[in-house]
Amino acid sequence: MSSNGAELVRLVRLLPDQYMWYVEDYIKKSTSNCDGFYTAVPEADYCDVDSKCHGTIVDLDLEGQKKNPNKASGSLVWTLDLSLFKTQMVSPPLHVRNLSWKIKCIPRNFSVASSDLPTLGFFLQCDAIGLKKGWSCQTSATLSILSRKANEHDFNRHITHLFNSKETDWGYSSFILIEDIKNPDKGFIEDNKINLRIEVIADEPGVKKK
Repeated sequence: MSSNGAELVRLVRLLPDQYMWYVEDYIKKSTSNCDGFYTAVPEADYCDVDSKCHGTIVDLDLEGQKKNPNKASGSLVWTLDLSLFKTQMVSPPLHVRNLSWKIKCIPRNFSVASSDLPTLGFFLQCDAIGLKKGWSCQTSATLSILSRKANEHDFNRHITHLFNSKETDWGYSSFILIEDIKNPDKGFIEDNKINLRIEVIADEPGVKKK
């Protein structure tokens, strides 16, 4: 990448997060086609480059991200409105190792005894703008739905994955049943909204040599 190109990528990553989805979407459409998969689900679902950010960020250190987008770890808490959860929804980005990490949620059905139970598909998505083809990044993360009750536990699940240009997201197609989310004893839901969190720890990205 030229020095001008590298500087452009650096400046883009410093934009306010509410504008990042537009820039990333434009670059993707202008420079490449989309070859990622939802690698955690049985069928091969192609990723949607037209996905836009939804919901509300509850906890994200924006100033810290701007000062050190290359940090090795970070977390983001994002509010998802279940009344709007009819199709795939994506959070604004968290920047770790100069990569853009997002929560991706997909409404799914879990088949049990001839019945389809609505479930939350919860994935960690990595957008590697500016990296050469053949990039990879070894990452571990905790995906959580947070309880609003002090005496109740959050629901956590863990992933470890080598993210790359062909596997840009990883997670659970059936993270938790919607009926469990709506169980008032768990304290997950309030005003039909839930708080989701990603905690990401990533190695320095590398590019495979030819």
